[in-house]
Amino acid sequence: MTAVANFFVEMLKDKFELNESETDLLKKTTRQLNRDERKQYFQHLKPRGKKFGEFLKHRYNSLDNVQKKQWLDMVVQSMLDRGGTPDICDSLATKVIGPITVYNKVKQHSEKKGITIKNIGDFGGMGIVIVLVGLITVLVLYLMAR
Repeated sequence: MTAVANFFVEMLKDKFELNESETDLLKKTTRQLNRDERKQYFQHLKPRGKKFGEFLKHRYNSLDNVQKKQWLDMVVQSMLDRGGTPDICDSLATKVIGPITVYNKVKQHSEKKGITIKNIGDFGGMGIVIVLVGLITVLVLYLMAR
């Protein structure tokens, strides 16, 4: 695990006094979790996710533009290290920075470096939003044509 990937995990660990198993969960994607880990995640970490997000948002808003860009670059690099798939902590940071901003940067860097993005479905529901907008557009056009 790179230092980039550990940056946000260490920040949350220090603030919320997370134990080793909880920090290990934050470093994994939800698809990598086995049954016991998934149970621990949804019982202990997921309910605290809003507090984690508020803490990260407060820290992010207190940064200057250069530091905000560093955060973005760290999230992007961490995701590219895993082929474009965000781990749980990256997902928290993505919500703070902005999913579209992060997605565009990941796409841009992956094209530049020739890295294939594994799946976009884990991107905070971005795929669902695109499908819903498409369906609504089709429905509106159909109703207008009648």
